[in-house]
Amino acid sequence: MIQISPQVFEAAGFEKIPDGTEVKAMFNLVRAYHVEGIILEESGASAIENMCHKNQDFTFGFGNNLNELSQYLFDEDLVDDDWIKENNVTSPFLIIHISLNEFFSCKSGYWKKETIKDEKIISIYDGFPEARELLKKKESRIISKAVASLSVSLSDLHYPIRFKSILRQTYGKTELGEMVFDIRAEMSGEIFTLVQVHPLQVKVRIQDSLKLYNQLDDQVRKHLYSALGEKDKLKQFLNFFFVLEIHTNQVFKNIKFQDYVSEANNIPDRIKESGEKFLLKLWKSECEELAVKFQWCALLAWKKIDDKDIEDFKSMKKIRDRIAHGEIVSEDKLLIDLAQKLCMKILSSSLLERG
Repeated sequence: MIQISPQVFEAAGFEKIPDGTEVKAMFNLVRAYHVEGIILEESGASAIENMCHKNQDFTFGFGNNLNELSQYLFDEDLVDDDWIKENNVTSPFLIIHISLNEFFSCKSGYWKKETIKDEKIISIYDGFPEARELLKKKESRIISKAVASLSVSLSDLHYPIRFKSILRQTYGKTELGEMVFDIRAEMSGEIFTLVQVHPLQVKVRIQDSLKLYNQLDDQVRKHLYSALGEKDKLKQFLNFFFVLEIHTNQVFKNIKFQDYVSEANNIPDRIKESGEKFLLKLWKSECEELAVKFQWCALLAWKKIDDKDIEDFKSMKKIRDRIAHGEIVSEDKLLIDLAQKLCMKILSSSLLERG
């Protein structure tokens, strides 16, 4: 561990926490995103309520004003008046708020106490390592599932929907109402098409996303979240394809072929039992190929998948196989947009089937 001298802290305006002093704070994390692909209609007093969800684990919501949204979700202003202009961000926004829901204590180290715009703020250097680690673990578990689930559910409104991270902030609230916080921002921008969305449409998609949040397989969630934020085009394509491959195998494994054998074939009663066993074996005998499994899923499980999707998947698989065999595939041949769209389609199709 790097040791920092007291002179460095003093130069930065910090001083040693007095002996016998204890700072207790409850820590929270806020992630804010610009939502690309939609324009939110905010009409009526219940608009923001329809676009938010609160529970003990985490809260999240959509809106056109960061501070109005953060006030509704966790009773705090997220940014000051100049922050949006300085960082050149535009609405609409998604905010996700996570709290540890318990107090942590710091009795030593270095702090800086300030009053900014009538708000008391304490900056403490590395005073709450346990809280920081717990918050990091909770963030890792929740954020990827929430963003992946919302991406799938909102993709039915418009494609593509993307969440661009604009702010990550951790802060604590002391028992006296003082703030302990750290802030980090990331900015990016691209040209994007938009669709106008009513709050009640968002409300429906939030409910869909919560179903998917509880259903989403960890491996699928991990690769989808990685793909959505990946800058390297090759890694992005492979992560999207991993989602398609893993989910296809999972859905195929759960197809009950015996439910379809009697309906699809007129088997005489005298050989019904042996005939069904034979047909089941025949139906599954050539299903080891991933493309064949995908087609069975499209036929028996995914009602939203059509012929073009099947052909697109076969094209993606050929590209994946070429990469696996060491060939170099140029970025413009990777079919990333198609892969992302198909991921959203099969995951939302599975959601609808499960109800």
